[in-house]
Amino acid sequence: MADAAPAVETDAPTRTSRFHFEEHLWIWKASLRAFTIIICLIGVIIFAWAAAYKYSASYGDEYGDWLDGAVSGFYIIPLGLSIIFNFIVLLVLFLRKRPAHPGIAVGIDLILWLALLATGLLATGGAYTAYYWSSSYYGNGYDDNGYYDNGGSYVYNATLGYEVYVPDSSTETPCYPFDSCAQQAQVESAVMHRGVVEFVGVAMTFTALLLHFVLFVWACVDTHRRNGSTTQKKARVIADQIIAEMRDQGQLGGPQRAGAASQPLLARASDARDSPRISQHQGEAHDVIAPV
Repeated sequence: MADAAPAVETDAPTRTSRFHFEEHLWIWKASLRAFTIIICLIGVIIFAWAAAYKYSASYGDEYGDWLDGAVSGFYIIPLGLSIIFNFIVLLVLFLRKRPAHPGIAVGIDLILWLALLATGLLATGGAYTAYYWSSSYYGNGYDDNGYYDNGGSYVYNATLGYEVYVPDSSTETPCYPFDSCAQQAQVESAVMHRGVVEFVGVAMTFTALLLHFVLFVWACVDTHRRNGSTTQKKARVIADQIIAEMRDQGQLGGPQRAGAASQPLLARASDARDSPRISQHQGEAHDVIAPV
């Protein structure tokens, strides 16, 4: 019995059994997309909670309506867009069995990390204001002599840890417009807590920014590699056509068409120079391969 022929080893890249492309880093890119979705989802939950925070709304302008967190709702927009885009990228990958064109990721990731940069800076300002203004609130303003503009004065309050407004009128209470200094301390503590939570949202925003920047750079590299591969494929097709025609005309060694007679070497070279079709292909190959 004849021995079995030995297996032929090839250096060609192996295809992923699940996907129709050769890409050994796809799992890292998909993991970054999935992790970005989780980070942005946490940020959306945090800023949605802050946007619905109305603790100080009943105390008029002492804290301002914008301190109740309503502006935090705008921070959700870029985070939500990031979730949608990354989900679509993963959906395309697992349904089409191939990734989306990297040029799409270049444009969208660029827009998202720039939007997240602006969002992170604005959210940092909002969280800082909520945290530090609540800890430095003194109620009504007073002059350098320690007296308020309505004749009242201020004294140290142990509950709050700083001086508070003490009106002369018997109809007003200390820490006006709050019912008591304890209530003021409670409100300030709640607003400060919102500031701390928003700082966590800021951290999630900048983390998503970093992830989108990494994915943006990665997509730029993939786009450059894809464009180079397309140029090489075009050049290879044109070169194969030139070689096939030269073989058919007997200008190169190797398989020839039936009935084609071999020609002398000098005649082959002369025919190759005089052949307009081959010259045309050579010009096309030069246009494809020539550096930009």
